[in-house]
Amino acid sequence: MKNTVICGNCNHENEYYLYTCKNCKAFLRTKVTDLSFWETIWQLIETPKEAFLKIVYSEHKNFIIILSFLVSIKLLLTSLSAKSIIHSSHNYDSFITINWLITTVLFVLLLAVISLVVITFNKNFGNKLLLKDTYAIYIYSLFPLLISLFLFLPIEFALLGKYWLSFNPPPHLFKPTVAYVLYSLEGIMFLWSGFLAVSASYSQTKNKLYSIIVAILFLLIIISFIIFIPLYPF
Repeated sequence: MKNTVICGNCNHENEYYLYTCKNCKAFLRTKVTDLSFWETIWQLIETPKEAFLKIVYSEHKNFIIILSFLVSIKLLLTSLSAKSIIHSSHNYDSFITINWLITTVLFVLLLAVISLVVITFNKNFGNKLLLKDTYAIYIYSLFPLLISLFLFLPIEFALLGKYWLSFNPPPHLFKPTVAYVLYSLEGIMFLWSGFLAVSASYSQTKNKLYSIIVAILFLLIIISFIIFIPLYPF
């Protein structure tokens, strides 16, 4: 599972993300300084493997903070919607700001822990990874959730109004067809994120089976996080 690059000048083995050879300082690849957000997103749609390599190669991991905040908003809204399905008795509407802050902090910590676990596991196989690279590829793998946030959410509120996040009654009880179609679209976005997580893992390891396993676990952890976010009031 070791992913390295052999220098064409001195035959020294280098970590795949390096720009120059550690031994002779020869260039190993084209330098990538910054990421263009829209170009990166479009490349994630067209050629995700190349996009994740570009993210890893980039000197500055642009937009990961903004992405973390936006994804946390989507995870919170999805959590509220999920809780409406199981008929939660709590009312979180009055505490949306504090719940977003809780969700953001916990999500960033969770993604950092996931990244550290991946790094530690790979280290046992002689594959050196960097925390900023690993965090960046996994937060970018969740970009389909932003499509859901900015495209589907307005549609959900247009069709169901405040009842989309309501527990009284939950939307699937009074407009079941609309609700389940929207739930299905949300599910597709999560599956797309899982597919991107496969490509993200593969960019670091070049191992298909490992990448699929990690992506499945990653997606299950994110879904579990949505279900068990400790929202206020507790």
